Amino acid sequence: MGLDIAGAECRQALGIKAHIPGKQVDEGFIQAESSESSSGYSDKDWIREMHPPPARRDSLPPPKQKDDNSSIWSIMWSILKESLGKDLTHITLPFFFNEPLSVLQKSMEDLEYADLLNKAASKPPQSLERMLYVAAFAVSSYSGTNNRFLKPFNPLLGETFEFEYPEQNWRGLAEKVVHHPTIVAMHGEGESWSYEADADVRAKFWGRSVELVPVGLIRLRFDDGDEYQWAKVTSSLHILGKPHIEHSGIMKIDNLQSTLIARIKFEASSRLSWGESHQVSGEFVRGKEKLPCTLAGAWDKEVHVNMPDGSKRKLWQTYPMPKAESRQAVPAPPMSFTDITHMISKHMCVTIAAQYYKLGPMLLNKTYGKAFF
Repeated sequence: MGLDIAGAECRQALGIKAHIPGKQVDEGFIQAESSESSSGYSDKDWIREMHPPPARRDSLPPPKQKDDNSSIWSIMWSILKESLGKDLTHITLPFFFNEPLSVLQKSMEDLEYADLLNKAASKPPQSLERMLYVAAFAVSSYSGTNNRFLKPFNPLLGETFEFEYPEQNWRGLAEKVVHHPTIVAMHGEGESWSYEADADVRAKFWGRSVELVPVGLIRLRFDDGDEYQWAKVTSSLHILGKPHIEHSGIMKIDNLQSTLIARIKFEASSRLSWGESHQVSGEFVRGKEKLPCTLAGAWDKEVHVNMPDGSKRKLWQTYPMPKAESRQAVPAPPMSFTDITHMISKHMCVTIAAQYYKLGPMLLNKTYGKAFF
């Protein structure tokens, strides 16, 4: 594929009509949607059954006491300083280092921007335009980690968490399948796609930071048979000075039905580039040919594609973050993970097991009397 043809593929990905001397690019190739992808809606009755969407809360209950972050991190340092180079999964931390979510619910946050997959499903299989939205989706899974320093609760072996999000026509199920090490298997599905992931995180303390190395693969399949696969990059929680989290490394996204590959680099911040932290950049390759359009942005803000002519188009942008009144900074959609809606409460037994996730926030806020009602 020559440079002119590759440039045309980038323009096609954005629905821009292109003219190449001696060749005619079919604009309809980009805009047309297959009848097979659109017909998936009628074949999935569960999408209709979960409508209309329930009323969602847009904020967490205000904390009953003011967080003292300085004392929290000093306590953490006193615990971790004896664990240099050790695996932190075997170390017990105080209760207040947990956020009111479980590992299962935390894994479900990866589908927060599943609307990108709905857009990708409308694009031709094995095409650059579909890969662009898949790449943006892969980056979006990190947006909820910004300013999130607390540890989720470790679920019981065999425990499951199911969530339906009719606002974007998707649902997901996560289960803890191995206790030591903690391994979570997850499945999600939308109108014309399915998502599978298995996750195991190895955590080690290196003096200034806690390194989180993910082990596992993510697999995405569209109803037309098009499949993608990738793995997450390494994360680091810096605890000295102002606590902050970073993601670094190269994420490779493979299209399993073709030679199309996306390589997304998560830049590690330095003191010289502090004002440009959280940056990501990406390139696309088909076979041995590097395509001239590139990906750029920040994993906590937005992602856009750079065209060969210098123009840009935004692919994804984060939702507005609700005003955080405490260190429990949770994005808006995941806020529903611990919300007992009217539809759920009608079918749920009031037991300790059923109220497990409701009890956590109550204990953190010291409102024990309201944990069961």
